[in-house]
Amino acid sequence: MIKKRVRDSFINAAFLVICCVYLLVILFINFSKNPEFYCTDMYSDMCYAAEAWAHKCIFPEDWVFGNQLYVVATPVLAAAIYGIVPDHCVAMGAATVLMGLGVLFSFNWMMKPLFPKRQDRVLGIVTFLTVVLFFGNPVRSPNSWQLYFTMCSYYACYAIAAFLAFGCYVRSFSQWSWNLVVMLILTCSLSFGTGMQSLRQTAVMVLPLLIIQTLHMLRRAIHREKVLERSLLVTGLITIFNLAGVVSAKIINVNQVEIFGNIGIVDFQDIPSHIMPAISKIVLLMLPVGDFLAISILLIDILVVVYTVYVLKQNKNENAVICFMLLTISIAGIFAVDIFLTMEVREIYYFLLHPMMALTIAALFANGKSILRYGIVVLLIILFAFNCVFRLLPVVQQENTRNDYEEVAHYLEDNGISTVYSLWNHGEKIGISSDWKIQAGFWAELETPFEGVAYLCDPAVFDVPPSECAYLFLGAKEVSIAKEKAGEKLTFAKYF
Repeated sequence: MIKKRVRDSFINAAFLVICCVYLLVILFINFSKNPEFYCTDMYSDMCYAAEAWAHKCIFPEDWVFGNQLYVVATPVLAAAIYGIVPDHCVAMGAATVLMGLGVLFSFNWMMKPLFPKRQDRVLGIVTFLTVVLFFGNPVRSPNSWQLYFTMCSYYACYAIAAFLAFGCYVRSFSQWSWNLVVMLILTCSLSFGTGMQSLRQTAVMVLPLLIIQTLHMLRRAIHREKVLERSLLVTGLITIFNLAGVVSAKIINVNQVEIFGNIGIVDFQDIPSHIMPAISKIVLLMLPVGDFLAISILLIDILVVVYTVYVLKQNKNENAVICFMLLTISIAGIFAVDIFLTMEVREIYYFLLHPMMALTIAALFANGKSILRYGIVVLLIILFAFNCVFRLLPVVQQENTRNDYEEVAHYLEDNGISTVYSLWNHGEKIGISSDWKIQAGFWAELETPFEGVAYLCDPAVFDVPPSECAYLFLGAKEVSIAKEKAGEKLTFAKYF
């Protein structure tokens, strides 16, 4: 008994240390204001936040959106914070931290009816943070913490909505409570907002609820049992609010440029050619590997999940089984879209793989024997050490490196330049280095300089008088292409 208490104390202490280190680094990244930590999408989100606050509207008339609208996304929260702290980077950093905490709290709330013991849920959270970080640089990789916890947290609102929806559905098989009613109201609001933002949430969140509820009703009908009105009501409300958001987005007049093309059905003969790329995307979210290794990893993951569900069934943990089914159908739904529709699916659309992996480890920890439980803890500590050395330490060290963009920003300011144009993911660093005294506009392809990207921005950025703008080219190849396009008339302010 004493040994068990000592071991549990060690496990709890290890979890506390890991969480504290991760949260401190997340705070460091989000509030560092290091221009090297930002990309064009982040810069655009920060510009949007300022525009939204200035217009007191989430759809500023001068702003052109990309694939998704901003309704409940991090930039909308940043806009509200910008009204209190008028600093682009600080407002976005604070909003990102709050959204990241929202992801963790909602994930914990979803797990609560699955794993009553707090230690099991804390392990799930630690695993979630560890796994996501393991698969990429926390600043530069869109497959890593950038999805949920750092710099604009692109998919935080989608993850929060999905976790709350699945948590509400699992709880609907128990009695009503005020806690469930309040969370259901919040979930429906997020469902409406994410529905307006993007159709992807319909595939990720609503489709699994509809499928599981349909299977539940069929099973009860076969056994001639009464259908549970609570689960039907929860599914119906979340679906209705989400579809209302989708319809509302089509009705309102918003400037939007959808860059992924029209959605159609893939020709039957082309379906086989879509399967392997779809599988590769699933694994690419985790590791950039070849096709054979991708299939091997995917098969291992499937076997582990199947075994976990078997263990949960043996232990009669129906709540956890339902949650696993929801997450599995979410991932399968995106996989089906990738195979059968012409819609472009990026690997980050499979973002629910991360919580699925964390939930799997938490389930094995909660239901495993002592040797398995301690083995999981040891594995997490090893992964934590790996993350500290190869993921976090380089980012912290980068804070003290020389920033060439600041030199360029000072040069441009001294020469009366108000706007810089560049290839994607370069000019924003100059704008941020200048403390937003210089604005940035972008072209997307190296082969087409001077052809501005007229979305995720206020198009007026491309109307600056020639005497007040400069073009930034990095490296000999870019300079050569620029000279070819512009002749010898273009004056280069600086390149390095």
